[in-house]
Amino acid sequence: MGKSSHKKSRFYQAVTATPALVSAYCPGLKALQPADKAKIICRNSKKLTGSACVDEALRQAMPNAPRWDYAIGYQRDRTEEIVWGEVHPADSGKTIGEVGKKLGWLTNWLAGEGQAMNYTPRRLVWVASGRSSFSNNDPKLRSLRQRGLEFAGGHLVL
Repeated sequence: MGKSSHKKSRFYQAVTATPALVSAYCPGLKALQPADKAKIICRNSKKLTGSACVDEALRQAMPNAPRWDYAIGYQRDRTEEIVWGEVHPADSGKTIGEVGKKLGWLTNWLAGEGQAMNYTPRRLVWVASGRSSFSNNDPKLRSLRQRGLEFAGGHLVL
């Protein structure tokens, strides 16, 4: 997808149709915070249709909410998917609960104010911000997986 066609992408249209995110759209992965840039890697940047930092865009309106971090548009074959990325510690059972709360928040937000962003195909991905104390096969992750969450470990590769 070329630079001039990003505004035609489903992702761009959805972000700009969402009142809280209307100015949050960024090309490529430019919405990622500096500390998270090394955690989300794209092998073919031409497939990126943009990104938005949901956490930052909603910080003022929802300061105490367990906000999700990022939405990323990615062209996979003929379909554009939305990748919901959460960069969060993975060093204890407590962090599994925190991510569970964030996932619940995202689900509710997508059913309401974020409805324009609530489309498929989509991926819900937790990326460990530091050392992970559990593996992708940890039984504690089972309930989050049943809710559609992927645990990517230390890096998400698109």
